[in-house]
Amino acid sequence: MWNNDNSTIDITYSNVQNGWPGLGNIDLDPLFVDPDGMDGIPATEDDNLRLLADSPCIDAADNVAVPDDVFDLDSDGITDEPIPLDLDGTLRFVDDPNTNDTGNGTPPIVDMGAYEFQAAILNNPPLQPNISGISLGVTGVGYTYTAVTTDPDDDEICYFVDWGDDTNSGWSDFVESGTEITYKHTWSEKGTYTIKAKAKDEYGLEGDWGELEVSMPRSHISIFPR
Repeated sequence: MWNNDNSTIDITYSNVQNGWPGLGNIDLDPLFVDPDGMDGIPATEDDNLRLLADSPCIDAADNVAVPDDVFDLDSDGITDEPIPLDLDGTLRFVDDPNTNDTGNGTPPIVDMGAYEFQAAILNNPPLQPNISGISLGVTGVGYTYTAVTTDPDDDEICYFVDWGDDTNSGWSDFVESGTEITYKHTWSEKGTYTIKAKAKDEYGLEGDWGELEVSMPRSHISIFPR
């Protein structure tokens, strides 16, 4: 990079050899599985830069620094969420119960590096949510819907609702398994829409979509005198 003005590099929540000033930075052996690979030569294709179980890089990075999933790597139709997969295509946000969270954000905290340590825990995704609310309405009116499901492991869960009109609720806060969440939504154009809702547990594992079809055939309700 070249510029006539002075500049500084801002590095945070990273493992930097010989150290670097910055919030959350460390200077420790990352404990890669096999940093030199089978050929014994660093920086070649066979290097294994995945993390061992006691690596200081586990749960030590910054959730806020994870870029948006603009290419929809997990094919869930959501492109404004943090990238959910690591370089292996496995979950990017996985909490290791044997490691203290030293990074930034709401757990699960992302690991430093391109590969997420996949903690050896038995985990099941939340069940498909049940969506309740009216199925026939008019445009311009706000309608209330509820979504509820449980997690087989009794993990805390959060919900995400896709309204079928290119808008969504975003992820809710985490709540106890079995907690019902209430939403309100208004459709602006006539048509038939499929509301979809899914849940994610505290370890980042997502369940299947629940669906409810709704129809907004009119823009107003006509009342005729008898």
